Amino acid sequence: MLRFAAVLALLPTPAPVATLPPGLVWVEQAPGATGATLHSVGFDGRQTRTPLRYALNAIACTSDGTLAGLATELDGRRLPQAPHLVRVSPAGAVTDLGPAPGHADLATAYGAAIDARGRLLVSTGDRLRPLRLGPAAPAALASHALPKLPYAGDWATDPRTGELVTVVAIDDVARVVRLRWDAATGVSAVDTERVPDLPPSSAYGGVAVLADGSIAAVFNRNAGPGAGAGTGRAPMTSALFRITGTKVEKLADLGPLTSSDAATCPVHAPPATPPPAA
Repeated sequence: MLRFAAVLALLPTPAPVATLPPGLVWVEQAPGATGATLHSVGFDGRQTRTPLRYALNAIACTSDGTLAGLATELDGRRLPQAPHLVRVSPAGAVTDLGPAPGHADLATAYGAAIDARGRLLVSTGDRLRPLRLGPAAPAALASHALPKLPYAGDWATDPRTGELVTVVAIDDVARVVRLRWDAATGVSAVDTERVPDLPPSSAYGGVAVLADGSIAAVFNRNAGPGAGAGTGRAPMTSALFRITGTKVEKLADLGPLTSSDAATCPVHAPPATPPPAA
């Protein structure tokens, strides 16, 4: 027994599993997959995974918990007049609303956020294109120029300030970038904060501002087609990080990813169970 206890003492202590933040939602696509996988974190921190037939990106969450996003493929085939505007219910049911308004200008769309008026703000290259979602028919509004920045894989709205937030690498250091946004005047300023413990890359495909103001960021890595056991090319591991000021916590290791996007949705505690009748 003493010898067994000594052996146990030499074994490494498993690292504690980080709790995923409630309300965090992200979609990811693995190499060779014909659709995305939707990940949702509930009130209790438990994660659900829902496979989707659509290749989905540029997602944001509306006030009723429904995701709005852009889809380019269905079952691995390019959608006509892609991208299509889609809605995704909290249960993962996808409603295809057809070609997105101004779809020709959204061919390079890669990130989205929801502003205070419920408009989907889609980033396309060096411009920000607001899409009005309803209650009338969806419509494309006037686009605004973005400041000169490295590639930004996603934007999120900070509900406390209304600012747009992303994570990119500038001068070989990862940084949180904030843009002040106004529908009338466009982007008015840029603020950045160094986060030296993050991988110095702009491959953060999903960014979301959490309820406490911290930032979730999905770091995409992929060795490309043909990687895997026996090929001599190991798949690279992606990761989900949480950024609080300049501090970084890794929440989860993810598999190799070709794309991702993230958002924050409202979550509610389940109703209290009434006591049993006497």
